[in-house]
Amino acid sequence: MNSSRRRFLRLALAATVLPRFSLAAALGGPRKKVLILGAGMAGISAARLLRGKADVLVLEARDRIGGRIHTQRRSDGTVIEHGANWLHSGKSNPLVPLCRDLKIPTIASDNWSSVLRATKQGPVSPEVQKKLDREFDAQVKRLLRATPSGKPSLGQVVEKVILPGLNETEKKNFLHALRTNIEDDYGDDIDKIDFAYWQADPTEEGFDRLIPGGYDTLVNRLAEGTTILTGKKVDTVQVGHRGVTLHAGEEKWNANYVIITAPVGLLKAGVIRFDPVLPSWKTETIERIGFGTFEKAFMTVREVTWGHDISWFDYFDDDPMRLASLFNLAKYESDSRAVIGLDAGDSARRWAGESDKVILARVSAAMQPFARSPFEVTDFFRTHWHSDPLTRGSYSYPAATELVGDRERLRKSVHDGHVLFAGEATELDQVGTVHAAYDSGRAAAREILKKL
Repeated sequence: MNSSRRRFLRLALAATVLPRFSLAAALGGPRKKVLILGAGMAGISAARLLRGKADVLVLEARDRIGGRIHTQRRSDGTVIEHGANWLHSGKSNPLVPLCRDLKIPTIASDNWSSVLRATKQGPVSPEVQKKLDREFDAQVKRLLRATPSGKPSLGQVVEKVILPGLNETEKKNFLHALRTNIEDDYGDDIDKIDFAYWQADPTEEGFDRLIPGGYDTLVNRLAEGTTILTGKKVDTVQVGHRGVTLHAGEEKWNANYVIITAPVGLLKAGVIRFDPVLPSWKTETIERIGFGTFEKAFMTVREVTWGHDISWFDYFDDDPMRLASLFNLAKYESDSRAVIGLDAGDSARRWAGESDKVILARVSAAMQPFARSPFEVTDFFRTHWHSDPLTRGSYSYPAATELVGDRERLRKSVHDGHVLFAGEATELDQVGTVHAAYDSGRAAAREILKKL
């Protein structure tokens, strides 16, 4: 990225995030006052729709905006995304035309159509790859035809319907494919994913897309003109006869309405206190909804010794601390020499207790079979969403513990409509995605506009 572009982004961010704030100035006048808890995509999209129609203030606990969208630019110029990486379902994603309108470039990522597989012994031949793909597709069709009773997890149905008909090698191959195709998408193990939802999960339309300049360019543009206070860790949401008061230690802010966009992991942890307490149907819903862990490990090498034309490397390793999927960032960023190792569920949660040295060794080992010659690591970085006190995980997924209607219940306002909820977990479709968060924020804003 050139220096003028960096300077523009710094100016845009400086205009957006305000270190000091006068409550009377920003929330004065006859218009209704709305507080938004969280400057992630849900909070920013809600504020953008309400701007000009209500007095809006966004409170963010971090020292930056974006929430689970977090772009970092490494010393070598590589743009890495700690959190959200793709605009999923590029053909139907509302953020794709929005980027176009805002003149933010995006590029197509060819999903899994460009993939190279390998074991510890070396790359798998194209003929074997095709055979494995055919076998996996056949077993998935069997899964889709299954009609189990009760409310089982995907793992329970796999155990009962698929695995008994496979030999040991076929079982390992199938379970590995589920890791890369299912667990890494949902952020948790198949034993926790709801089978009924998995059957009905909407099909992605069009290639996923990347924002080569960084996901934060979209966040910053959408946040322009919105008053945002960072570093405000709200600990109490208090509702009284005069409206809502948010407390962050000794500081407090008053409004007519508040939109809560905190991640489900944070709501589960009970970090935010509600006074009066949330109704039992709301807290029980929060407990039932799944919240997974998805971690990344970025490895940059001095010289790329694997194919630049490959999008994904699929490494077969049945170790519990497996690292199956690796994304070739070098294919999409001309100056990049990085790969991104992905891990999810229980395996990713085990990462939290391991050192950088151990995780780097696993990423290096996963890339060895794909390398045409030895490579030298020059930079390494890993995410820590599981241990992040402001998220307690990565994103929601349809858990086997959920009941029909839980997403609507999570979204439903409480305390006579003064406390509203938004975020990717409140959406019925495409849960866990940025555009679900975007849609949810707009839905909450429209609900307030009806009241106005």
